Amino acid sequence: MTLSLLAGCTVVGPDFVTPQPELPAAFREARGPAPTPEQLAFWWQRFHDPELNRLVTAALAANRELAAAEARVREARALRAATEGRELPGVNLSASAVRSHESAETLSGQNLQRAGEHLTNNLLRAGIDAGWELDLFGGVRRAVEAAEADAVAAEAARLAVQTSVAADTAGAWLELRGLARELAAVQRNLDAQRASWQLVRDRQAAGMAADLDLARAEAQVASTAAAIPPLRAAMRQTAYRLEILSGRTPGSDTARLLSAAPLGATDWPDPPAGVPAELLRRRPDVLRAEAELAAASARIGVAEAELYPKLTLSGTLGIAATQVSNLGPSGAQTWSFGPALSLPIFEGGRLRSVVAAREAALDGARARYEQTVLGAVGEVETAAATLTETRARRAALVRSLAALQRALGHADDRYRAGVSSFLDVLDAQRALFVTEIEVARADRDLAAAQVRLHKALGQGW
Repeated sequence: MTLSLLAGCTVVGPDFVTPQPELPAAFREARGPAPTPEQLAFWWQRFHDPELNRLVTAALAANRELAAAEARVREARALRAATEGRELPGVNLSASAVRSHESAETLSGQNLQRAGEHLTNNLLRAGIDAGWELDLFGGVRRAVEAAEADAVAAEAARLAVQTSVAADTAGAWLELRGLARELAAVQRNLDAQRASWQLVRDRQAAGMAADLDLARAEAQVASTAAAIPPLRAAMRQTAYRLEILSGRTPGSDTARLLSAAPLGATDWPDPPAGVPAELLRRRPDVLRAEAELAAASARIGVAEAELYPKLTLSGTLGIAATQVSNLGPSGAQTWSFGPALSLPIFEGGRLRSVVAAREAALDGARARYEQTVLGAVGEVETAAATLTETRARRAALVRSLAALQRALGHADDRYRAGVSSFLDVLDAQRALFVTEIEVARADRDLAAAQVRLHKALGQGW
């Protein structure tokens, strides 16, 4: 009972207090009904895309970076268990067999000879050694606290990787579909321009069109066709990235991925709005920064405990003899037991410098935590603002596209009627092509902005 009281009498160092950062009630850029954390946990399912769901599931199961993060979690938990073991006594079983010979020219050897003893002797020992350093000032308990916080930080880091893997997979898949949408737009415009080129060729053959119009039509077709190879290359690169994210060799599933349906105009959900900023405390990077802050606080106690006395209880129980046959009698028993007390008197300021270093580390961890929270709020606000403005940009482009389609129809009708030049048709086709590509890119940007917003909210676990 006395030992228990001694072991638990004092815990030095500061007690960790969970920080309460100042957060706004809601994000400035996100308005409307707030979704629950459960609704955002598997946010990629809100796109209602079975292939996206399959890809994210596969990536979360086989991604190598995530596997490495999971290994670091197991490592941290094992180190925590090892630290917890320091709170308990250590017991070791030992055995030895030594044969020694003493020189006859030494004093001890001459004494053995005078006593009629042999200069060559055996010594057999076996026993149990036990030792326990009482945690008088809580240094071990603080070390356990730090190890526990390290394990929490490792788990938060794993969640951060998981969130990134889910977001990167969703972003790559939606980018691939967006590129397919852009490629389809290029091909559609190319077909229309080839039809116009054929019309000019027919009219030129009939003497109704100039060679200049034919050359311009041919150049327009070639220029549009030149946009296809970069898009195909980008699609293959994105497919390879998806395969890497899923832990597969690039090229193993590329053909199937490249058959992705083009991104549709309504293939993204309404953005999460009215999200309470308090949700950010569940972000993995915020959780990790908080755990690192707790670990830094606990390590001050570990350092301060080194300034105080240490009390160790140790003992041995065993047997010893010069021959195996003599190990049995009670006279062969050996034992020892006793406490040992040590107190640092002079160590050149080393221990206090370590305490000062741990206090500085705590200040740094606190600043990093505060910066992480600020950065998290900023990421959400930026992502929400980008999404809002991208939606507005796309709406304007769609209106422009509708007007340009009408303009091309008028220009084509006038050219066929012979009341305007083919240059008007070319200008209308060029403007329509550029705007249709911009609409396709805006759709891709809109999907990417959705992914960035969900990732900024720290969901996906």
